[in-house]
Amino acid sequence: MPHTYDSRIYFAGLLLFIFDSRSDFHYFGTFKRPYNKFSILETAGSNDSNLSKVRILAAEDNSVNRFVLVKMLKKWNIEPTIVSDGALALEAFEQHDYDIIFLDLQMPIMDGLEASRKMREKNQDVPIIALTAAVLQENRNEASAAGMNDFIEKPFQSEDLREIILKYVPVL
Repeated sequence: MPHTYDSRIYFAGLLLFIFDSRSDFHYFGTFKRPYNKFSILETAGSNDSNLSKVRILAAEDNSVNRFVLVKMLKKWNIEPTIVSDGALALEAFEQHDYDIIFLDLQMPIMDGLEASRKMREKNQDVPIIALTAAVLQENRNEASAAGMNDFIEKPFQSEDLREIILKYVPVL
């Protein structure tokens, strides 16, 4: 009798072999609907033309996440400032005015919590949103204590990002 195997188990084992602990592979979770490589980037509505005026700073250390975030924002003609760590975010924050700031919680050099604390010393008004895969109440409490206004859970859809922007930024 020929040997049979579950292709899902084989694929998972293959991924573990290819992407061992020394690699920079990141898993974003399960897909809730059939995968369409363009669906994550499409959602600009007809009333989003004023979003182009929103000044956004985002700090995200993962290059794939940065790419997706930029693609989502560019659908609304937003040209964000994107940096790869909290120290660079703090530097950009000190040099420019932003309407909203998105900070990944876990980054090298300076994490999002420390960057938020330092930003709050200089400006109490600008909305700071945590970008996080960690959704435990403890993480939410830490983000709030660091001066963050809200959080958006990764992976997120462009609709989630748009809702957060509209919630905190008055768009004309």
